[in-house]
Amino acid sequence: MGPALFQIETDGSVQPVAFAAMGSGFAAAMSVLESQYRPSLTVEEGKALLHAAISSGILNDMGSGSRVDMCVIDWEGKVDYLRDVRDGTFPSSSSSS
Repeated sequence: MGPALFQIETDGSVQPVAFAAMGSGFAAAMSVLESQYRPSLTVEEGKALLHAAISSGILNDMGSGSRVDMCVIDWEGKVDYLRDVRDGTFPSSSSSS
């Protein structure tokens, strides 16, 4: 099957999903994801979409934090941590395998 993302609901049910959002800003983030996600996104397009979704959650919910942090895991298992992304550019701050 390969890598997959699963959402666990409050009733304990589990379902595979293409994307998910959680936390107090999830509604705003989900609206961005639902309107812009497509399966053929490149990694860079995915990072930009994630930044837009999290930023929307931050701006539209007073209970959300103020930083955008990302973790990108590629098909080979390389992990790239992006901390405090502010302007939509994505230099890696640390990575590991």
